[in-house]
Amino acid sequence: PSSPLYLAAAGGGRGGGAPAAPAALLVSIIVVGALSPGIASLVSARLAEMVAPGEHAARWGRATLIFSIAQAGGAAVMSAAFAMLGSYLPLYAAGALLLACGAILAMAAALSHRPAAAGCSLPAR
Repeated sequence: PSSPLYLAAAGGGRGGGAPAAPAALLVSIIVVGALSPGIASLVSARLAEMVAPGEHAARWGRATLIFSIAQAGGAAVMSAAFAMLGSYLPLYAAGALLLACGAILAMAAALSHRPAAAGCSLPAR
């Protein structure tokens, strides 16, 4: 088969590994495709919690601009890295490392901004 979808699953014929099973590829396409609108909704809702109601539209516009620039920059870097390395494996490793760093930073931020729980202090004796 030489369809673009098959070639993408097979790594484009340039060291990407064995092709994915069609069912697994379909599940991956659906799951990853569902993430973008879901993430946008979550970020918009969180931004609405963080800013005054009159500022939401301006801040949301700025957030989407920054996201678009970061996404384009990341795509350019990954494309250049693939052209240089000729394999997707280091790119997946870099992506996994960046996701792990992001998760650690998110957990650290959540822990450092935790409000004190009400009623959890020990009574004075």
